[in-house]
Amino acid sequence: MIVAVATQKGGSAKTTTVVNFGAALAERGERTLIIDLDAQSHATLWLLGSTARQVGPFVHDWLDDRVEPDAAVRPTRWCDRPGGGTSMCSQQISA
Repeated sequence: MIVAVATQKGGSAKTTTVVNFGAALAERGERTLIIDLDAQSHATLWLLGSTARQVGPFVHDWLDDRVEPDAAVRPTRWCDRPGGGTSMCSQQISA
């Protein structure tokens, strides 16, 4: 299953929806990959903590062909579940 959540409107609960939906799927044993493309990188913050945004590689490194995709993937606290849970990390790029 592939699910995408996107809209340009701010404050519409996109990050909250994605993080909680991904966590619920991981809890059920489903393999999950959350890709945080938002400039504020709040999904990365929620899933991996504040230090994850300081040490790369990041998703934009993969998009710029500087690293392989798996280099930007980080394990989350759900990775010990059968399906695991991972996040493609985003560096905060907004002011």
